[in-house]
Amino acid sequence: MNIRRLLFFVCFTLCGAGLFAQEDREAMDRSEMVINRLIRTAEDYLAARDYNRGVNMLETVLERFPDSDRRFEVYLILGRHHFDQQNEREAITYLRRIPAMMEREEPLSPTEMDLYLEGLLLTGKSYFYMRNFHSVFPPLRQITRDYPDSEWGNEAYYYIGMAHFAQENWSSAIESLQMVGTVAGEEAEAIERVEAGRRLYVTVDDQDLPILDRLGETIVVRLETEGGDREEIELIPMSGGSSVFIGSIATEVGPPERNDNRLQVLGGDTITVRYIDRNTASGESNVERVATVEVVSTGTVDFVLGTFEGMASAAFIGQPVFLQLRDADLSTGPERNRVEVEVFSRFPVIDETLDQQEVDIEELLEEGEEEVTFEERHRITVRLDEYGDSPVHSGDFRGAVQIVSADVDSTQPGQLRAQTGDQVVVRYTDERHLGGDEPREVESVLNVGGEITGRPQSVARIVTDPVLRARKNLVEATAYLELARIFNSMGLRRGAEERAEIGLELVNDILRDAEEIPVSVHESSFQIKWELELEMDDFPAALATARAFSTLYPQSVLVDEAYLSIGRIKMEEEEYGEAIQVFEEILNHPGSMVRAEAQFRIAEAVERQNPDNPGRSIPYYQRTAERFGQSEFAGQALAKMVDFYIENRNYSMADDLLGQVFEDHPDAEFLDSMLLKWVIVTFRMQNFERARDLCQRLIFEFPESPFASRAQSLLPRIEERI
Repeated sequence: MNIRRLLFFVCFTLCGAGLFAQEDREAMDRSEMVINRLIRTAEDYLAARDYNRGVNMLETVLERFPDSDRRFEVYLILGRHHFDQQNEREAITYLRRIPAMMEREEPLSPTEMDLYLEGLLLTGKSYFYMRNFHSVFPPLRQITRDYPDSEWGNEAYYYIGMAHFAQENWSSAIESLQMVGTVAGEEAEAIERVEAGRRLYVTVDDQDLPILDRLGETIVVRLETEGGDREEIELIPMSGGSSVFIGSIATEVGPPERNDNRLQVLGGDTITVRYIDRNTASGESNVERVATVEVVSTGTVDFVLGTFEGMASAAFIGQPVFLQLRDADLSTGPERNRVEVEVFSRFPVIDETLDQQEVDIEELLEEGEEEVTFEERHRITVRLDEYGDSPVHSGDFRGAVQIVSADVDSTQPGQLRAQTGDQVVVRYTDERHLGGDEPREVESVLNVGGEITGRPQSVARIVTDPVLRARKNLVEATAYLELARIFNSMGLRRGAEERAEIGLELVNDILRDAEEIPVSVHESSFQIKWELELEMDDFPAALATARAFSTLYPQSVLVDEAYLSIGRIKMEEEEYGEAIQVFEEILNHPGSMVRAEAQFRIAEAVERQNPDNPGRSIPYYQRTAERFGQSEFAGQALAKMVDFYIENRNYSMADDLLGQVFEDHPDAEFLDSMLLKWVIVTFRMQNFERARDLCQRLIFEFPESPFASRAQSLLPRIEERI
């Protein structure tokens, strides 16, 4: 009897386990069907420009199925959407999560690999258009290093090169841009355009050139523009014995001035490059080789300070906002050119027209968030005049708009009606740019704050709906945060504290209604709150806010920023031990995207803890370089180690590390200073020929660097030792 009961029990248990496993599989299959249907429907909405519904549906997938592998596909779709809408900062919040898919044990499928690589590429491009050039390199170098033959390789090399161009790292720009077209097969397109104002590089591949160079012949090419400028540039070999010679010349927007070693270009110009091939393979002599490149200008439009020397942070009622549009394509003649742009104000409203769709939205979007949209308040056309002395060829267009209260019934030209919490938007259509001839919309957005004199007052109507009120308060609190930052930057401490206090009142009102508002608004309110408290130097309050947030939302992407804020506060207060504990919490979180920075900050904290014993921090910097070798902090860690070994006269170790810096981090922002240190190291090691080569490399690759002039003065002393 006991045996039978035992057998019956085992059989029942096994059958039950099989039943439960089958139910789990069926549930997984149903979930996959729902996810697939939601993603496809969301993509249809985005394609139809119904962005609110599309984004809302994709966010629902992330909320309801946080552990599904399909989340990475959703991250990419959302990142791609926000990138296309030129909201690069929002795009990065999704794209930065995609690399986590590489932490899975099973290898990626070809489709998943394409998703991963496109995510890396879009991350780099987003940083590029945000002008955060140093962050461009790590994701794109991962493509060119590990997947150079993928279809994403050409574009990765291109944006690496353009990021170096933007930083005037000419040699590094050449190295990357000349790789464009060498991957992805024969279908890769050649670059036929150059950005006005950028440095122009010319390469010539001729087997006769090394011989002519050894005979002391000067190799030159001639450049002509349609605008009438003519210049000659001398070519030098790219490397010893190479048949490829290279030269460069700076371009600038302006009227032609011949033989001034700069190439002046105008809007719509074409540059013609002429080279005389003295001996061709067929036996002909002095054959002219001609190449042309079209000059284009990628337009930008921004709200700027009244001095036109910095970006504006906020608009203020009763004050002007200044506009600057830069597009050399519009500078077409010697007279002062003009251009018109659309400027409008808008305010947030709740889109209450969302209805239920055919894909069981009532089940999948139960108690879903209402989407915020913007309604236009007032629109005007603003004329911008080209800036500069006659003849004007600057491509720099400037103007201003006066912001007046929405209650003012003004029809005067140049006045835009708005109120606190609104956004002011300027929009411009760029017809010709580096990406092609397809028009692209360029816009800049500015939040509206209160009066810049006196205590800012909100003139908005009372809003009874809790969700709409929370969103409105968040916009206004953000504006007051910008005001506080401006007053702090001007040294007006009292004014900054007054604005920050108003902002805190607004976000505290949001946090009191936590149960009635969307989670995303609640999270953003926490972030604004601790940033306002930091502006007031109220470190204990900011610390408490960040800790409360990380406790409430441990899976939020803002947790990284919360912990970093806590760590920075502790560093400011010189509480290095507690700062290290906070950064270690980040390291212990496997999903964190800022572990590299946390490890680097730990090393910094140890260094500050031990000012008389800097060697204590070296193992921590070394750990940063080893564990996070592809991050931007790895190069900085290696630089710290180099300084330590030079100071302690361990030149052999410093020499090895410098070699590693240039091999593993060819895009680091401090390579010019590292080259000078390498010159000093090799000189002290009495390797004078290498010191000379490194010195010449510094002068050639970083001619604009302040370290180049130092190298120029050292070169004669080094040559005396050879």
